Amino acid sequence: LAEASDRLRRTGGKKVYELRVRLPWDKGGAVAWLLDGLGLNGPDVLPLYLGDDETDEDAFAMLCERGGVGVLVAPQPQRTLAHYRLDDPDAVGRFLHALLEVVTR
Repeated sequence: LAEASDRLRRTGGKKVYELRVRLPWDKGGAVAWLLDGLGLNGPDVLPLYLGDDETDEDAFAMLCERGGVGVLVAPQPQRTLAHYRLDDPDAVGRFLHALLEVVTR
């Protein structure tokens, strides 16, 4: 389908192919748009993004530029722009629970 259209492009991911409109837009751009649109771009904001797929690397790159934190969810270490890694969704749950405990003190 992507090959048949000049308006779509195919990107790969973990066990998935994504069809995207051929625009200069990715998950990093989407996160930046959300942060800017919500006014969450000041020095008192620490953006945090968790992702488990190649397509999340754009968001990790954007966070590197903005002083945010990227967390890769993967069972094994791999090349990534994320700052940290959690092994699996259960570890994500434990991390988010611990984070909630810290920020609500």
